Amino acid sequence: MPADKAEFRTVQRTRRRADAALRTDDDAARLSGSFGAQAMAWLSTALPADVSSAPSVACYLNAALEPPTLALLGALRERGCTVLVPVCLPGHLMEWVRWHPGIEVRRSTLAPVDEPVGPGLGFQELFAADGPGLDVMFLPATAVDAAGNRLGQGGGYYDRFLATLADTGHDVPLAALVFDSEFVPEGSFAVGPLDRPVDAVVTEQQWRSFGK
Repeated sequence: MPADKAEFRTVQRTRRRADAALRTDDDAARLSGSFGAQAMAWLSTALPADVSSAPSVACYLNAALEPPTLALLGALRERGCTVLVPVCLPGHLMEWVRWHPGIEVRRSTLAPVDEPVGPGLGFQELFAADGPGLDVMFLPATAVDAAGNRLGQGGGYYDRFLATLADTGHDVPLAALVFDSEFVPEGSFAVGPLDRPVDAVVTEQQWRSFGK
């Protein structure tokens, strides 16, 4: 029987804390590089054929216990991508700020994450004729199962954004980043009718496409 989402999420977070306590700074740097390399390898297969040489990619600034994204963010910029990082808004909404190395960040007042400081793009601005659009999206998760079901952080921010993407007909390839031990068998946790599966999972050791 699939585990309750909240209970499974608690187990995963407890494991993350234990693993993080054993990780040195050098370990963390290597881990960030490994995630970046695997994510960029998947990206090279995932970009739609009609995308320009400077795609628009959403990523995020990782929270303390999440898979590190700094190397990935830097690699995306080096590839020439427009990198969009979320900022939490009231009502579990998000807007997007163009990220670049050295950008000022501040602690969110709504979630336990740092956020870039700069002009924010709402959904309509993101997909306006003169907006950057969105070609690929990297998402945080606490687990992904073998069918591509994603267990999020429980805040609902990404769920709402992904629902709006689907409702407006934007088919954006989605990849969730988790530690390799968090890529689990199908049925490990409960999945609701509104949960949006991802197209791929990226870990520090591998990436896997679900062929959707």
